[in-house]
Amino acid sequence: MNIDVALAGVFDRNSPDRGARIRALVESDDASVDAHIEALLEEHSRSMAVAPILCRVLAERRPDRDPSYVLEFFGKGRKGDPADWLVRRSPYRSPALCYYGIPRLRLLKPVEHLARDLGQWSAHRRGIAVVGLGDTADPEAARLVAGRLKDWRSKIRVAAADSIRRLARDGALPPESLDVVGDGLVACLFHRKEAVVRHAAAALAVPALKERLVLVRQAGTLSPSAASEVDDVLAGTVVSLREKLWPGEIT
Repeated sequence: MNIDVALAGVFDRNSPDRGARIRALVESDDASVDAHIEALLEEHSRSMAVAPILCRVLAERRPDRDPSYVLEFFGKGRKGDPADWLVRRSPYRSPALCYYGIPRLRLLKPVEHLARDLGQWSAHRRGIAVVGLGDTADPEAARLVAGRLKDWRSKIRVAAADSIRRLARDGALPPESLDVVGDGLVACLFHRKEAVVRHAAAALAVPALKERLVLVRQAGTLSPSAASEVDDVLAGTVVSLREKLWPGEIT
């Protein structure tokens, strides 16, 4: 795809192929792409609709890059910006952290920082940490996320199940994590909330865990509604991830 066409996708929020255009930027082997994006980021640094996506594309293209370019958006206010509350905080606790690509930037040590909020009393903070860890593509995040499959808030369990799916998608579900992850997801199949069951079943459908899903269904211990959800998944009907973390995410 032509670079100019792909870059136009960042600005055209109504384009049906916006995601494909942004992915083309991420995956392009044209050495000039980074320079184009950096120039646009400087020009549109005050745009909350454009700057985060440009930051994320840079992080996706080279996760080991110097993160100073993105840290400029955090920890300080910007007068006149009505959306400033999203970024006037620690990058690891911002609801916008995935949009900016914080979890992808290795030099920021995202797993280490996000792990600190997994035990917070605030469900909001736990949720941000769980989602962020699932976006790191780091095998070390799998066990940490699995621990929140037992969270007392159902929405955190759903977020954890979706994060497991993202880690699996990115090849970050190591063999040594499969037992704890699989056990946590199977336990979620017995949860009273339908959403927890549905998203847990979807996570168990990833290749590395699917055998567990088959075995628990064959055991005949699931409730009728949970069994129905599992049957749907085994038949190929898998619920979508609850939310898209950024416009260029592979889903």
